[in-house]
Amino acid sequence: MAATCGGVRATCQAGTLTCCCGAIFNRQGLGGRLLVPKGSFCPLRSKSAHKICIVIAFFLSLSLLSQEPALLELEAPDGSFVSHDLVAPLAAPLPDGVAFIRYSAKSTESLEPAGGARVQLLDGGRVMAGFLGGDGDFLDLSIIGDVRLRVSVEELSSVVIEERIPVDWSRKLEAAPEGDRLYRLAPRGLERLDGTLEEFTAEGVLFTTRVGQKSLAWGEICALFIEALGDELEDPPSGTPVVVDLVDGGRVHAGLLEIRAEEMDLVTRAGRGLRLPQACVKEVFVLGAGAAFLSELEPVASKTEGSPFGDGFGMLWPHRVDRSVTGGLLSAGGELYTRGIGVHAPSRLEWTLDGSWNALRMSAAIDDEVLSLPSRGSVVFRVFVDDELRFESVSTSAGLSVTEIAEIDLREAKKLILEVDMDRDMHVADRADWLRPVLY
Repeated sequence: MAATCGGVRATCQAGTLTCCCGAIFNRQGLGGRLLVPKGSFCPLRSKSAHKICIVIAFFLSLSLLSQEPALLELEAPDGSFVSHDLVAPLAAPLPDGVAFIRYSAKSTESLEPAGGARVQLLDGGRVMAGFLGGDGDFLDLSIIGDVRLRVSVEELSSVVIEERIPVDWSRKLEAAPEGDRLYRLAPRGLERLDGTLEEFTAEGVLFTTRVGQKSLAWGEICALFIEALGDELEDPPSGTPVVVDLVDGGRVHAGLLEIRAEEMDLVTRAGRGLRLPQACVKEVFVLGAGAAFLSELEPVASKTEGSPFGDGFGMLWPHRVDRSVTGGLLSAGGELYTRGIGVHAPSRLEWTLDGSWNALRMSAAIDDEVLSLPSRGSVVFRVFVDDELRFESVSTSAGLSVTEIAEIDLREAKKLILEVDMDRDMHVADRADWLRPVLY
């Protein structure tokens, strides 16, 4: 970012102006400090004139400098955090005790949307993507922000392009009991092929069935399921192991190399470099830093499971991980959440704990998706630890502020229950979210 005055070009970043001669003007409130390198040459020989020119250039750049300096929030497992000024990039290895990393300010950059293929990876990663082609064991994808991502067949679990599935197709798309499985468009719906994926090509895939090998174009493939071979996935070859949550709900496991104001550099399990613009990134979760998400643990019991009318009516609303109960992205108070549990009241989820966790911290709300409905729902949230009530909210509806739940003590706890109950509006629009539930 730069401005020019009196023939002197001054660049500005994070509240600092640097003249062509190397003189630096640091903004400090309404004042400032000018540092001129000894022996430097500038078109403005007078130091006072030099400073005046720099100050004028400074004000010419006010639209840039009025923006907050680029900062990262480095959060510990217990929720405490410090800020890191990105005048200096944050590089691996990360400081001790950092479990989560976020840009402090939201980007206003518009992003290229991802393609229509839902790609699921064996390590829990997932992306919405378009096909760029393939080469042998590697598949090249275009994800949000027009970022290129290469994954290997060893990482891949499934690819589903829902927009290609015929509307009258009622059967479930699922993996084969053994081997790989591919669904492709056919005159009468979908054709299912069981066999072995031989390789990816620029045009599509080579797939072997009992009757021989077929070359299938990307345009005719609706779904692909890859058999997991049971081999342990290799860690990224360098960097700090992290999980990057993307703003479209995608998730990528990688090694973090460096974070800068506008982008971050990572390396994938396949050993390929991955550069993500700031606008793509919601949060970075550092693996092995002493924190975990409750949403990643399977509940041992899920009583009532969103059945407001009773099972006899067949209207069940199973809980969803990292999604609202209807399958959309979690959203509350106008904010997107990439981690949480979506339920429909009445709901009661129970987990067995081993006594090793210190605490649980999270918030709760009715999902913003009901704001388009006539009713905004009304629920009560409760948290039980070893059958003791530890938290109970007031009646909550959509459009209100998110309910912040005081930290729940879990020391030596063996059982955790999250309960959502219907309130005055009964079952109508009671689509509730447990948001960013962090265990540490």
